[in-house]
This record gives sequence, C-alpha cells and structure tokens, in this order.
Amino acid sequence: MMAYTKEEARVKIRTLVEDFRAQEKMLESAPEAQIEQNFIRPLFRYLNWNTENEGLSPAHYEFKVQVTNRKGLRPDYILNKNELTQKVGMEED
Repeated sequence: MMAYTKEEARVKIRTLVEDFRAQEKMLESAPEAQIEQNFIRPLFRYLNWNTENEGLSPAHYEFKVQVTNRKGLRPDYILNKNELTQKVGMEED
C-alpha cells in the first residue's frame, strides 16, 4: 500500500473531485459499485486508509463494504481505524 504525503493526497483528491464533478450527471444512473470503485475507495486510499485490507485479519479490516448486522440494518461502509469504528450510510434492508 502506497503512503501519500499530505501534498500528494491534496493533489490526488483535487483531481478526484474534478473528475467527479465532470461526470456527476452521468453518475446519477451509475451502479453504486462503480461509484465506489472509481471515487470512494480512491478517496480513502489517498487518505492512507488500507481500502483493500492488505495484511489485516478480518477483525482488523479498516474498510468493509455493505455488511448486514443481526438487526437487518446495512451500513454502506464500515470504517475502522485504531479500534474506532464508524458506520456510514446506515439503511434498513
């Protein structure tokens, strides 16, 4: 996993945002998986998150996608860094 400096990340994220804005209208009908692959994962990768969970055990994955809990609620993403977990986009199935 490549580590980005703050300046490298800033440049990459700026380009990512520009690309998103240029494609925004088309993305309204794009599959969520495509948006994730083209924009969400790269954003977190540029912020030095291990989006592929390389070298991590499942209990320590930093980036999990669409995991359903026992109550049937599904966050779009679960972010885990330094034992802190954040669920993003919680929806009922």
